[in-house]
Amino acid sequence: MHQAPGPDEEKGESHDATLWNEVWQEHVPGSFGGIRLYMTELIDITQKALQSQSWKMKAQGAAAMASIAKQQTGSLVAPHLGMVLSALLQGLVGRTWTGKEELLNAIGSVVSKCR
Repeated sequence: MHQAPGPDEEKGESHDATLWNEVWQEHVPGSFGGIRLYMTELIDITQKALQSQSWKMKAQGAAAMASIAKQQTGSLVAPHLGMVLSALLQGLVGRTWTGKEELLNAIGSVVSKCR
């Protein structure tokens, strides 16, 4: 759902992101409630994405964490806030890769939107 469109993106990849977005919209009670309901699972999945060897997957994980922070303004608190920040900061370690700026955007979102 958080896949960033690229210049070399295939039509199927864009269609997959659209399908995930539709599934999310149909099966959760709004983005705020859905994220709050599945917070632990979403953080677990995004942490795994940030640890992936795929740069695309890392960028998607960072974008998902940024979405969590933006949607949960003020209600992303311990222990979830610590888990999100820890995962994002661990993702900064290492070399530069395409999409790494999503990590910085996500950290900025978490710091500015959450206490």
